[in-house]
Amino acid sequence: MYRKTAESWTLLIRAADLVEAADRLTPLLLVATGAPRYADLGPREQTFARMLFFALWPEAGKFTSYDAGLDFLRSYPTVCDEIRQLAALGVDRTRYAPKALGRGLGHVPLYSHATYRREEVLAALGYLAVDGRKARHREGVA
Repeated sequence: MYRKTAESWTLLIRAADLVEAADRLTPLLLVATGAPRYADLGPREQTFARMLFFALWPEAGKFTSYDAGLDFLRSYPTVCDEIRQLAALGVDRTRYAPKALGRGLGHVPLYSHATYRREEVLAALGYLAVDGRKARHREGVA
């Protein structure tokens, strides 16, 4: 599987339609003790980290970095355990498979037929960032 070919593990997973399931389990990685630092995450996982961060702190709280916010979250193991339980429950109870957005937006880990908070969508699209980008958006307007 790892010899020099044009295939990668991600391509094989996508071929098996497992990327969406893996994406939905990313919160489990982000709230784990000893989770990787934000800079060590891949681009897709960084997007999920931003989505989780702004879902919890829509105005970025008092944090100056994603790591500071996620470290603060991880300092509450009971809350992290609840997040893991809710993420797993959400995956288990999914009635239909969300679909990737398709061409031009494949790098954005948002799916059709899925539910998101406004802050999650804005963070995923790059309109919110801990570095000071604070979008004030209304419904349907970006």
